[in-house]
Amino acid sequence: MSLLRSLLASGLLLLAVTILAGGGTGDGVGGDAYDRAIAGMDRDPAAAEAAMRGAGTPLARLDLLLYLHAFRPDGRQEIAALAHDLATLPDGRTDDYMLDVLGPPLPYDGTDESLLPLVRLLSSTGAVNSHSAFYAIPCAVLARRPGLLAATQPQFAGNRDNFLPRSGCDWNRGTVTGFPDAAMTAFMEAGRLADGDFLGTHGGTLRFALGGRQAALLEQARLDPAGLPPAPPGNGGPYAVWAYLSPANHRAFIGRIQPSYAAARAALTAYYRPAHGQEAEQLARNALFAVVWGGDCGEAGVPSGHARTLLLDDAPADAVRAAMEAGNTDRPDDAFARCARWAGIDPLSHLAAARRPDLLPDMVSGNGPDMPNGFGKTPLMAAAQADQPASVAWLLDQGARVDAATAETGPYDAPRHGKRTALHYAAANAGLPVIRALLAAGADPGARDDEGLTPLDYLRGNGPVPVNPRLATGDRDQAGTLLSPDR
Repeated sequence: MSLLRSLLASGLLLLAVTILAGGGTGDGVGGDAYDRAIAGMDRDPAAAEAAMRGAGTPLARLDLLLYLHAFRPDGRQEIAALAHDLATLPDGRTDDYMLDVLGPPLPYDGTDESLLPLVRLLSSTGAVNSHSAFYAIPCAVLARRPGLLAATQPQFAGNRDNFLPRSGCDWNRGTVTGFPDAAMTAFMEAGRLADGDFLGTHGGTLRFALGGRQAALLEQARLDPAGLPPAPPGNGGPYAVWAYLSPANHRAFIGRIQPSYAAARAALTAYYRPAHGQEAEQLARNALFAVVWGGDCGEAGVPSGHARTLLLDDAPADAVRAAMEAGNTDRPDDAFARCARWAGIDPLSHLAAARRPDLLPDMVSGNGPDMPNGFGKTPLMAAAQADQPASVAWLLDQGARVDAATAETGPYDAPRHGKRTALHYAAANAGLPVIRALLAAGADPGARDDEGLTPLDYLRGNGPVPVNPRLATGDRDQAGTLLSPDR
């Protein structure tokens, strides 16, 4: 997976279309031969050095400086001279804010840290670009000196971060062999089910810094996993606590997030093991927490013996009731409550309506049949969405409001489509018995969400959800007739 593809998959367009093409050299070095030499630096360093010395351009000189730093650190005098000369290039292109954030170039002392301000300034000012708006550090250099990855970290918390250096491993200046790109892609895409497409829906220029941070962490996982922040204690994976906040979360976790995490962790462990031995499995876990947003929601493992946990894990009804009697239910200080501050949470009655009709009387008692979650969804909507005829029948018998609707969304809210009714949820994902039961109870087939869509639109996939997957074509036609506002 290229980093560009992973960010585009998140809905984040980092730069103008000219940059998305990748490749090409900003200061006129160009040429397939030079590009091939840089990309193959790890396989044939002598050929790469000859190409750099032969070109003599600012890009070639910066490439040479970093090559010598990584491959020939004994040439310290030449490296220092190159650094000194290159430090004059950004002159007149900088402003006080840039210098304040990035700092002035430092004398070369043999460390990665002494080169970071220079490389950042050369890229940010456009004095040396390998691509149309930034400099990509050759991949072979980063593989030997991963401390230089710090140059790719966001610094400005805004649009200027687009012009900082990037990893050549992801921008056609070399590759890392054996890294499980496909498994990482699958896991990061599955994580979007939990983070709500955090990058794609993030407003303002801060998204460029956020995207840059995710990119840098992915490259850290690729090249220097020992430098990643530690994952939360325990052995659980990302979003394990989040999974128990709602039935929909749990379905997404069990169906996609957990399997993709297990596959990616196994692949990363195998990739890390030759270099890191027994630490490989923990490093893989660290990496997978680092590259997604909010994977540590709740900051702890899933509370065991909790009624919420037992219910969604399909424990016997008596075990769930015993947990409730013992007071092992939702509390304001547990991991579920901490995660809910960011991700919302459904009452236990919603979980029972969607998964355990046998426990509905226990969960609804005292709260009434219409206990809403944070955006107005009711147990009846949860039952309709999960295609639970027994729950729907019981809730309607208890007086649940068939015309209740979720909260209206504002023009800048994401996701959109508030004011959904139980019939909207049923049309999207339930069978004919649930649809008929709601209509018999007085549900309005002409009800519109706040985007103007009716249950019939939801049935046919003309809205925020695909075509109802539970209905075969003939049943879907019957449902269409039932849901027609003109019937």
